[in-house]
Amino acid sequence: MQRFDAKVVLVTGASSGIGRATALALGREGARVVAGAVAATDSIGSRRAVRDAGGVCEPCARRRARGVGVRRLRRDRGRALTAVSTDW
Repeated sequence: MQRFDAKVVLVTGASSGIGRATALALGREGARVVAGAVAATDSIGSRRAVRDAGGVCEPCARRRARGVGVRRLRRDRGRALTAVSTDW
């Protein structure tokens, strides 16, 4: 069993750098990663990397990843949601 099995983790800034590395590490540990970036298309490379490592990842535009979007993500996924912000 992996540490983050059945958990949904929103990672902001997931298109590159620390955010991408965080998304990849969480995906390897079983998390279902929601990769937040300015535009959903920016995090497609992260999605590919997470999936290649055996994880599950879906891109998400930053606007949706904040405020009302977080509640919507939680409702849509039906599981606990954790957020990691790396886009300062």
